[in-house]
Amino acid sequence: EGAHRRMGDTKRPDRAITIDEMLKCQELLETDWKQASSKEERFGLAKMGVALCVGYSSGLRGEELAKMSLGGTLAVFKESVNHPRFPHVTVALRGRFKGETGEKNHHLILVPVTRSGLGNLTWVRRLLVTQAKAFDTVTGQLLGPKARIRDLDPHLHGLLRRVQRLWPEVLGPSVDIEVSYSFGRSIRRGSTAQAQNVRLPREVIEANQRWRKVERAKGKTPGFGMMETYTDVRAC
Repeated sequence: EGAHRRMGDTKRPDRAITIDEMLKCQELLETDWKQASSKEERFGLAKMGVALCVGYSSGLRGEELAKMSLGGTLAVFKESVNHPRFPHVTVALRGRFKGETGEKNHHLILVPVTRSGLGNLTWVRRLLVTQAKAFDTVTGQLLGPKARIRDLDPHLHGLLRRVQRLWPEVLGPSVDIEVSYSFGRSIRRGSTAQAQNVRLPREVIEANQRWRKVERAKGKTPGFGMMETYTDVRAC
């Protein structure tokens, strides 16, 4: 079965995580955080909180979450949260972005708390603090040294099984968690569905995903429309 799935004979796309499932996962993480006693345990919880909340808020795929940079995020964190008019969270992605700003970083701008209640600021701040305590470093990947997103799938499955057990009206008991969900596409699919549900304008969604065009250009000038070309995120 595994061989046939890898060869594409069996197509079973990841199931989208709904916003209700996301909020219940965050609720469980918050409970676990309050009960955690070691820095390693808190780092694992904060890493999961960031992967879920930031991934959902920015519509990132699994492999893109691994691009989140610790040093790049730290460099702009205080400036972002202390913005005089619009405090926000900036998460830096590491990649082939040199043609955009002169640095190999792209900045994702997120609200501290989404309208639905996802706490981007809370989890990013917690991860920055616990990352420094657990590994005594301020460089590398935001999700930890040699972070691989597929390694987070067992924790995601564990959270969703708890949601399924505690809130069957949110996640039905007939759903096969391990088969249906993964960080590969579930977060992105859920984010896209939620953006459509709340009728976000296409221009907003395209602006949020603008960094992908820059990376695919591999140092060349990307093919932006006029609105994208003359939009500076710092002025918005």
